[in-house]
Amino acid sequence: MEKKLLETWEELNNHLLFFIRKRIKNKEDAEDILQDVYIKLHKNINSLNDEKKIVSWMYQITRNTINECYRKCYRIKQVEFEDYHVKMNEEEEENLNDEILISMKKFIEKLPLDSKELIELYEFEDMSHKDISKKLEIKENTSKSRLKRAKEKLKNQLDECCVFQIDKFGNVLDYTKK
Repeated sequence: MEKKLLETWEELNNHLLFFIRKRIKNKEDAEDILQDVYIKLHKNINSLNDEKKIVSWMYQITRNTINECYRKCYRIKQVEFEDYHVKMNEEEEENLNDEILISMKKFIEKLPLDSKELIELYEFEDMSHKDISKKLEIKENTSKSRLKRAKEKLKNQLDECCVFQIDKFGNVLDYTKK
């Protein structure tokens, strides 16, 4: 099981960091959380009963670790927390994520309705596949496969439009239109 964890970690490391960065704006805090996740994964590997569920297990531990961070940070005065993070965010390397997100929403609008709806529910409303399947009255696996196809369509649209320069954290640093 340890070997499978390491292989999956290698595959998902950057995805997990991107997942954290969507919720934690400070780069250093996000990296610290990623390290905490890695430690928890190793400590709790024996609690994983089904090797097929390792990815969802890893994301659940990541979500729980992010929530722990929020609880700890908000014990400190909230104003101090916000001031600290605003200051830290100003010092971070500039990226174009917000600009790209606005453009990406335009590309999402061009997708077929079912693809558009799945991406919006999963990415922007943070719904799980289980919740999406209930809402759309489809099977959970159908939700997963449709989302994968929708993301592929979106990626193809983006690839046809532009060439992106991305840093090791998944941030868009620059892009050029084709």
